[in-house]
Amino acid sequence: MQLYNSLTKQKEEFTAIKKGHVSVYSCGPTVYNNLHIGNLSSFIYADTLVRLLRFTGAEVTAIMNITDIDDKMIRDSQANYPDLDPQDALTSLADKYTKVFKDDMAKINATSFEYLVATDHINDMQSLIAQLLDEGLAYVEPDGVYFDIKAYEKSGKTYGQLTNIDRTQSQSRIHSDEYEGAGDFSLWKLRKDNEPSWDFDYKGQDLSGRPGWHIECSAMSQVGLGLPFDIHTGGIDLKFPHHENEIAQSTALYDKFANYFFHNEHLLVEGQKMAKSKNNFYTLRDVESKDYSPQTLRLVVLQSHYRSKLDFSWDALQAATERLHRWAGYQDLLWQLTGDSDKTQEAEALEVLDQAAQHLLDDLALPGALSKLEEFFALIEKNGPAQSYRQPIIRTFDMIRDILGIDLTTNDITTDQKKLLDKRQQARADTDWQASDDMRDKLLADHSLMVKDTPNGQLWSHDRTS
Repeated sequence: MQLYNSLTKQKEEFTAIKKGHVSVYSCGPTVYNNLHIGNLSSFIYADTLVRLLRFTGAEVTAIMNITDIDDKMIRDSQANYPDLDPQDALTSLADKYTKVFKDDMAKINATSFEYLVATDHINDMQSLIAQLLDEGLAYVEPDGVYFDIKAYEKSGKTYGQLTNIDRTQSQSRIHSDEYEGAGDFSLWKLRKDNEPSWDFDYKGQDLSGRPGWHIECSAMSQVGLGLPFDIHTGGIDLKFPHHENEIAQSTALYDKFANYFFHNEHLLVEGQKMAKSKNNFYTLRDVESKDYSPQTLRLVVLQSHYRSKLDFSWDALQAATERLHRWAGYQDLLWQLTGDSDKTQEAEALEVLDQAAQHLLDDLALPGALSKLEEFFALIEKNGPAQSYRQPIIRTFDMIRDILGIDLTTNDITTDQKKLLDKRQQARADTDWQASDDMRDKLLADHSLMVKDTPNGQLWSHDRTS
């Protein structure tokens, strides 16, 4: 399997640290508000990567963090719950939007992850900070504890492994969780009035306060997976400062952190990055309010390569909806295959599906894989619903379900429905076209079955448009 590694800036053969087992850490949400679909697109790509690894036979431990304490959490908890004390306000906000996040993940079928919550791991963060202080790689200031980049570099390590950082423009210290210029960054922020805080004693020094954003993932990835681990995923906007700082905090004390970084590109709206700060975003509730399903959104995302920008539009959702309906119709054919199995036809179909799998194993080349699935469906259109395609159809929809995470499971029709179809076929044999049309309309109206007359006889499919 080939993966593009942001650490080495090239596509590489993926090799797991432990044969047969892959460890994956994914940067999850900060639960201060509804997620927009740009956030969800990152989780869809990460989930698909984990699904592909499992489809190849690997055992995968996949961890995702939930950030429930940072600058934005404090800001919005105070705004939303002004009458509560800071800790209760933080908990109330986090509980509300953690539930929304988990509901969204279930709807888009991004179910590959176990979750670690930041405030459950404060002690682990404090332990890591204490080690950095002990080694002279962090220092205490009146407002908090900071990571010492110069000390880190003097130890022989490199700050800026993911991005080219202009250190000449660096700030001496940065207290904010999110920023642009490079400089010593906050590991721990000392207690302030009207902010939640946790006790922290370091060698008799009272450092009570709360964590900075970046230390959270360094602590939780080590707790959940150990060091080093195989793959770290996240959106491309997390490269700096978040992932850069994670690498520094972790490799300051250990030789390695993550062996591969998997970064997905932005979801755009009219050519602009989707972002709450720009107020140009949509949530999953916006998608559902227009009667589009979450799995349709998932297909829209997966039609683009994860390292390519994707411009979201409602037209794209409509096209994806129609594509899913058409695909499901091919699974309906499982109960209508005719004739004897032709080994040559079957082999041709399985070869096309092997090529689809090879695209997936080549850095998750989803557009190429989807093109091969369409090539297989074209073979059915060309040759008719032959018995030769039974195993290829089963394999195709296993891939769609297990790797793409889109479940198009369909069922055979009932005995009574089959009897109606037989009567309609007899009406056609008797050239009673009116009766044939009437029964076709009845099948659609009463049974949600669509009927198409073909050289191979009448073929039914479930009506998925209503």
